[in-house]
Amino acid sequence: SDSSDNLLKSQFSPDRNNRKPTHRQNKNKIVVEMKKSTAVSFEEIERNKRMVQIRKIAENLKPVNRDDDYRIKDSHPDGGFILNDQKVMDKYRSVAKEMIKRIGSQILRGKVNLTSISFPIKCMGKLSHLQALCSIMTVFPSYLSASALQTDPVERMKWFLTAMISSQCASHH
Repeated sequence: SDSSDNLLKSQFSPDRNNRKPTHRQNKNKIVVEMKKSTAVSFEEIERNKRMVQIRKIAENLKPVNRDDDYRIKDSHPDGGFILNDQKVMDKYRSVAKEMIKRIGSQILRGKVNLTSISFPIKCMGKLSHLQALCSIMTVFPSYLSASALQTDPVERMKWFLTAMISSQCASHH
């Protein structure tokens, strides 16, 4: 009886550190460790099933029809955005002139160090960085919550990407 107990203990009680069989004195611990080992293998089976499902979905994906490309009305045909605001254009031009003057004066002095040139404060926005992030990310939590509610990993990724893209759209205004 002792030899069969020792054999059972050595087969079904893995050591948590290096996964080698160890001998335990308490039979209840053996049962518990057997259940944990079974649960892990069940989780692995479920994970493999999900991986097969995702692979099938990926194999059946077809290219997206790119004929329905939507462009924002303010966008330029070659990309980017058209700047029609004269005040903003004047501000940017004056800043460019100021930066060229600063760089030119450093070159004439023989001290060409672009890291010491500060960016003009008149180019900075009215909002702090935190305020700008809050205004940009207004819809992000809604899409992220929708992503968390999904059980399908592919759908979860779609909702997460929607959240990321929605936050990028607001940064262009």
